[in-house]
Amino acid sequence: MKLSRIHPLFIGLLALTLLLGSALTRLPSAQSVLTFATVTCGWIVSLALHEWAHAFTAFRFGDTSVKENGYLSLNPLQYTHPFLSIILPLIFLIAGGIGLPGGAVYINRAAFRDKRALSLVSLAGPAANALIALLLIIPISWWPVSPLLMPALSLLVFLQISSTLFNLLPIPGLDGFGVLEPFLPARMMKRFQDTAGLLILILMYAFFTDSFISRAFWKGVLAISDTLGIHVNYIWQGLALMRFWENL
Repeated sequence: MKLSRIHPLFIGLLALTLLLGSALTRLPSAQSVLTFATVTCGWIVSLALHEWAHAFTAFRFGDTSVKENGYLSLNPLQYTHPFLSIILPLIFLIAGGIGLPGGAVYINRAAFRDKRALSLVSLAGPAANALIALLLIIPISWWPVSPLLMPALSLLVFLQISSTLFNLLPIPGLDGFGVLEPFLPARMMKRFQDTAGLLILILMYAFFTDSFISRAFWKGVLAISDTLGIHVNYIWQGLALMRFWENL
């Protein structure tokens, strides 16, 4: 089975992210705006890779519809709803630094003979974010990264970690629930489906208040970031720089 070619838009976004990161090291007077632009473009690239991982895994297990729908091309527009995929994740990013999942791929569940395949398809997205975080650690660990670039790079790693953990929560609508869903009894699934909207609202409220869930989640994200060598001060600096309008 032949894969699709990588879409020029994805290549352009990736090149733009690298170009903005390079400019960030040379233009200290524009650090806030360039940090915003670099992190935003980098985050859209990671959203595309997250959804591509779902689609590629489904394709490997026999769902050819993902190729027909263009999900294997890495074109961000194929996964995009203007509000849910771009605007809402950006709002959450600026407000609290949560790596909120954006777009979605539609999987033909009938193409899979094994329940484990569905679980692996759901797991592939968070696994992609975890892999991106590890790849971003390489320049931080092995190269002399400019202090101007470090906040943006550290924030991107932080976002990948938060996205991985957030997506793995066993809540309907998130990948963590998708991992468990094939093995849940039909009666339990019906209850979850009936309360899915309420559960998401409760989760969002818990994340934007000083709750036990919020504290435990961010403590875990920061602990993993620290283990990977990301200093918390760079993360906070990156979040502050993202609000570039406050520094104009």
